[in-house]
Amino acid sequence: LTRLWDLETGRLLAEPTFRQDQYTPTAISPDGTTVALFTASGRVYRQRLGSGAAAPLVLPRFPSVKMASFAPKPPARLLWFTIGGAKAIDVASGREGEGGFAFPVPVPNYGGGNLRSRFGATTGAGLTLFVHPEPDIWHAWTLGENGVAHDVVLAGLPAGVNGLTNAMRNLVPARGDAGSTETGVSSVGIWDVRSGQQVASIQSETPIQGPEGRTVLSPDETRVAFQTTDLAVHVCEIASGRELFVVQLTGKESIDAFRFSPNGAQLLTGGDWGGVQ
Repeated sequence: LTRLWDLETGRLLAEPTFRQDQYTPTAISPDGTTVALFTASGRVYRQRLGSGAAAPLVLPRFPSVKMASFAPKPPARLLWFTIGGAKAIDVASGREGEGGFAFPVPVPNYGGGNLRSRFGATTGAGLTLFVHPEPDIWHAWTLGENGVAHDVVLAGLPAGVNGLTNAMRNLVPARGDAGSTETGVSSVGIWDVRSGQQVASIQSETPIQGPEGRTVLSPDETRVAFQTTDLAVHVCEIASGRELFVVQLTGKESIDAFRFSPNGAQLLTGGDWGGVQ
């Protein structure tokens, strides 16, 4: 289920009243009053946050791409991403309006969807979409006021990268082998989303564990955290490659996901055991 929680109190704020699919991507409007849920059946549910139950506005959508987001500026619109571009959908009526744009190249639906953004709740000028119109070829598309303003190829990105969901405004991390499989040495590469060039490589003596979502950057883009196969999370300084500290949890507290807090002062970890530390 998709649920909305208050992070200060731990209180459950809202839960949709309809039966949800197994996979339901979610976007929240910039003002925090509206939620859109995108279902595998091909529908978008737009819901107002508040007390009590209400029937959602159900929008049809392009069924083969599972990404959409709220445009950051009024009027309230959803950007609905298709193979060829983004349609602007008015969230009050569900009708298509002004504000859509075409992509520089079409984006076929490899592997169940290949549009990725660190900024899933809003997408607007200055933010970046990551796409792979060809297998193992990733582009960084920086958005302007009227669509894609800057298109670069991420040069030398390792083969087999499944997603770049943990990009920040300027940098994006990706795992890659830095040595032979015999030594087990691996690395995390850091790419500049404006130039497309790799700007750092963080080495690890212990093999790095996937998936890509477990390699995260701090909000100020000075540190990177990644998980290794010994169930440890390593936090390193990007500029120097120096390891700052290691979080080693085992057993019940084994780490399944982790994130930096918004101010970068804490590392939040969680696992299948049902808690967050």
